[in-house]
Amino acid sequence: AVLADGETVIENAAREPEVVDLAAFLNALGARIIGAGSDRIVVEGVERLQVVGEAFDPETSEAVVATPVEDEDDAGKVLEEFRPGYSFDGNVIRPAQVRVGRQG
Repeated sequence: AVLADGETVIENAAREPEVVDLAAFLNALGARIIGAGSDRIVVEGVERLQVVGEAFDPETSEAVVATPVEDEDDAGKVLEEFRPGYSFDGNVIRPAQVRVGRQG
């Protein structure tokens, strides 16, 4: 649920102490889990970064391959995503791994 977009609501959730401990641990790592220990848990998910077709930004993407392109408009753009990137609360938590176009 943490990797889902938006919110996930779990009704009739388990109330065991282990669930509460796990939620506390995940919250300490930056997750947003509300209601652990009750029958209704709300989990705020992360946002997947949309980088394909955009100008390469080292803040959101890691270039693992640079490919020569014939169309100069594609130079410096993300052409393909190998591994998705995610942000949470406006901060990049995992950059995308991408193929970037380069002139040449």
